Amino acid sequence: MSYIIPEPLCRRRNIDQRTLISLPQEAENFWFKVEAVAQNPADWKNLSLVPEGHILGCDFSGTVHEIGSDVDEELRYVGECVSGFVHGDATRNGAFAEFVVALADLFIHLPDEIFFGNGAELALASITACLSLYQTLDLPIPFDASDVAGSARLKAPGLGLA
Repeated sequence: MSYIIPEPLCRRRNIDQRTLISLPQEAENFWFKVEAVAQNPADWKNLSLVPEGHILGCDFSGTVHEIGSDVDEELRYVGECVSGFVHGDATRNGAFAEFVVALADLFIHLPDEIFFGNGAELALASITACLSLYQTLDLPIPFDASDVAGSARLKAPGLGLA
C-alpha cells in the first residue's frame, strides 16, 4: 500500500511524496480502496506534527476491496461503494492513502446517486451529528446497540438531521 505525504511536509523533511508501507491483515476488518477523501481541521492543522510513517486523514469514500475472514459475509460485498472514517494519525491507517483498513461499523453504504467526492464527508459528519444529539438530549438509541451488524447497516442517519 502507498500513501501520499503532503508536499510542504516533504520539502521540510526532504522525503519522497509517495511512500510505501504495509498494513496488518486483521480478520475482523475490511480493506477499502480509497477513491476520495474529505479534509478536516484535525488533518491540516497537524501537518507539521505528524510522525514519519503516520498517515493523516479521517474521512474517505471508496469501495470494499477485501473482507476479513471473521466478518459476516452477508454484511458487505467486495466492490460495494461506501463512506467511512478512521482515526487518522493514530496509527499508520489514515484516509490519505490508497487503502484503508476499518471495522465494519465505521462506514455506511453509498447509494448510486452519491458520487465518491460527495460521499467522503458523510460518515463522520452524520455519526457526529447523531452522537451529539443523542448524548446531549439523552435520547433512546433507535436500535439494539448490541446488534453491531444492525448498526453497520444503517444508512447515513445524520442526513435526516440536516
